Amino acid sequence: MGEREDHLTLLLRLLSARNAVVRRFDADLAVLGLGLTDFVILLRLGESPRIRRVELAEQVGLTPSGVTRALVPLERLGLVTRERDERDARLGPAVLTPRGEQLLAEARKRARHLADEVVGDDWDEGELTAFAAALQRTRSAAERRSG
Repeated sequence: MGEREDHLTLLLRLLSARNAVVRRFDADLAVLGLGLTDFVILLRLGESPRIRRVELAEQVGLTPSGVTRALVPLERLGLVTRERDERDARLGPAVLTPRGEQLLAEARKRARHLADEVVGDDWDEGELTAFAAALQRTRSAAERRSG
């Protein structure tokens, strides 16, 4: 195989691994009524209280309108409230409710357990560090070239 085919194979394997991990997260978090995207949104809100929706969108990889749509079911479940911004609805912060904080704590435990299970003990610290760096370089290259 040529160099480009090797890169394509590598990226296809990365996407396949990503899809398998997303399916596992979705299945494990479903008992809490969450999917992976819901969990990541709640996690970011827990880390950055009162984050503006546009900033949240950047952090979770959605458009601002995609985040707004993703917040609707979380609001209906009483996990999140959205505060209004008089100038621009996309700027108003989303805030975890006490119920959202409780569910996030449980979801975080499940997610940590799943991460430990998926990554396992097969990796040494050097491999994990190198893998994390390679993933970050891949993301940076994709974002730089996509605009």
